Amino acid sequence: MQNAIEKQLPIDIELNAERDATYSGICLKQNEELTLLLNFDYDLGEYNGFTILRTAEIDEFSPWEEEDLQDIKNDNKDKQLEGLDLSQINTFADALDYLKQEALISIFVDEDDEETDGYLVGRVRQVEADQLHIRLIDEASNWLDTEILPVAVVHYIGFKTQYEFDLAASL
Repeated sequence: MQNAIEKQLPIDIELNAERDATYSGICLKQNEELTLLLNFDYDLGEYNGFTILRTAEIDEFSPWEEEDLQDIKNDNKDKQLEGLDLSQINTFADALDYLKQEALISIFVDEDDEETDGYLVGRVRQVEADQLHIRLIDEASNWLDTEILPVAVVHYIGFKTQYEFDLAASL
């Protein structure tokens, strides 16, 4: 993975069987806790925001084949990376605290409470100790209550994607 990071090579990341998902893009950073990926959007043929995954949930990664590079129709990687401070993103708590500056982020959470299990979108209000305070928003851009979640239940963070930008524009 280190070679892919240093050379900014597009890769596919396969998560473990429990998550059963594949993410594509350029790995920007990886440590024991998290893996930060510049997302590749096949529908748009360009990079679209960022994903932070728990490194322990990654089953394998593979570099793209030469023919896969043809899927990149608009290499907007430099524009996407503008303003991103990788030094501020070292743990999930660090990342969430850093993302207080974003209008909206997306998260996937695991929790026993069926109301909060799954995909959530909102604005980070506060990160303290092991708790995330996030004000949620619905699909129609209506503000909902602030949820307080343990950082440990967050297994995915998405930010600066077109989806979050579109929702934020409707606020």
